[in-house]
Amino acid sequence: MLDGTAGDSPAVGAVLDLIPASRDEAFISWLDAVDGEDLVVSIPYDLARRPVTLAPGEQIELIWNASGALRSLPVVLAGIDLGEPPRWRLRRAGVVHRGQRRDAVRAPLRAPVRLGTDGSAAHGTTVDLSEGGLRCVLDRERRPAPAENALDARAAFRAGDVVRVSVTLPELTVTCLSEISRRHPREDGRTEVSLRFIGMPEHVQDDLRHRVFARLRDLRQRGLL
Repeated sequence: MLDGTAGDSPAVGAVLDLIPASRDEAFISWLDAVDGEDLVVSIPYDLARRPVTLAPGEQIELIWNASGALRSLPVVLAGIDLGEPPRWRLRRAGVVHRGQRRDAVRAPLRAPVRLGTDGSAAHGTTVDLSEGGLRCVLDRERRPAPAENALDARAAFRAGDVVRVSVTLPELTVTCLSEISRRHPREDGRTEVSLRFIGMPEHVQDDLRHRVFARLRDLRQRGLL
């Protein structure tokens, strides 16, 4: 039985990241209860605030924070409780292992962000943030190119590109190299990308993790998650 006391599963009330095998993004959820072999979690919402729909049997990677470290557990969507609100039942499909920085729990957060350096930099706003990376939308305005024939910086933002990123948070500015892991399609013509931090100092990662969980607790208490 999973009881959350031996470190092999999250505690009730824990913030979770759910990464479905059929989707290439993570979703925020909460552990509401433990019922026998099942972890009962709140159904997450996508960026458009729509409930995420998955079929029973979906393989999911479950990520949570335990004693300051990330944990990861493969689970399967065993069923859906049609209560109010409805919830997912997740059943373990493997063993717990140490979570990776790239799997870090992230929080919805808006903060100024800059990609690139000098006159070719593109500016925008974060959509979400974790200790392992961020997702952001770039401003429409083009900044002056450093040379007459140079392309706008955001035109070169492709998956796999490495760029310098700078994020300005209250009392903290984070600057490091990052790899663009994905470009997200948009209908408004703006550029939206996900990035993975490269070479981020561990003490900065710890600071970001604390801010992320504080943000999630605040949103939960305000009924916004």
